[in-house]
Amino acid sequence: MKQISEIVEAMDYLDEDLFIDWWGEIEEFFHPVAFDDIGRLDHSAYDYLLSLNKANLRLSSEDIDSIIENEDANFMEIIISRDKLLTSVHFWQYPRGSKWQVLNISEKPYLQEHEAMHKKFMAFAEKMNLLVLRDEDLRELVPYEGDMVSIYYKYFDDEYESRLEIPY
Repeated sequence: MKQISEIVEAMDYLDEDLFIDWWGEIEEFFHPVAFDDIGRLDHSAYDYLLSLNKANLRLSSEDIDSIIENEDANFMEIIISRDKLLTSVHFWQYPRGSKWQVLNISEKPYLQEHEAMHKKFMAFAEKMNLLVLRDEDLRELVPYEGDMVSIYYKYFDDEYESRLEIPY
């Protein structure tokens, strides 16, 4: 069986002229879920944060502070490579009363009721022909500029502080 790194390296790069409106695709597929574009300014990957809160508030909402006073603030992060049809999903949880100082991140939903969103993400990835990578996949090493680096570094964030580790 091939390692994921072999599969990723064998994938075609996206044509520079091909534009996929990920914002629009996510908005349409996950409607009415509120979300933010949290991508970095260097545009190393597309990065979206979908609300999993009862009030459906974005992280950027002025009213989000009231959520964390009374309950955990939950989000689902979707990152998509700009180079190949690769994606990964993580669940974020800011615990109640943490005043945004604590962030828990997991590949699995923190609450059972968020499992449906995970399944919906998997359906989205299948529809868009995206290869879903887990954390262990993101850690696999691939050649890049004469060195061996993580898949995460090469395809999602080549400005990340570590060329081998991932932020999750």
